[in-house]
Amino acid sequence: MIDFTVIGKPEPAGSKKGFVIKGHVVIADANKKAKPWKLEVEVAAIQAMGERPAYDEPLVAAFLFGMPRPKTVKRELPSVRPDTTKLIRAVEDACTGIVWKDDALIVMQHASKMYTDGPGFVRVIVTPHAAIRQEVPA
Repeated sequence: MIDFTVIGKPEPAGSKKGFVIKGHVVIADANKKAKPWKLEVEVAAIQAMGERPAYDEPLVAAFLFGMPRPKTVKRELPSVRPDTTKLIRAVEDACTGIVWKDDALIVMQHASKMYTDGPGFVRVIVTPHAAIRQEVPA
């Protein structure tokens, strides 16, 4: 099992923009803040994995996102953008080749986002699916 936390404001990934530069199409992430966030996740993932190779088996992954609460917000939960799935996508992309060989190995995932009064964060917990041995209802 791997369990690590990255402190910082989680940033979404997923939406892309295309540009033509000197006759070639270039695809870039629409969120300019996604790249530095992914780098922070990569560094934490490398530290958490140590000398272990990336997983190459079915995995269960859990993601808990702590979103900094804006000062004027009164709602209990961050039921606004960014989408949880796009937050997950950024972490999955950053962990590919480090924690898992390919994010397609994730066969079950759990994710939630909440407000935090401190800095933002993501906590990532990854377990081989075989260790869970969960029964799937028929």
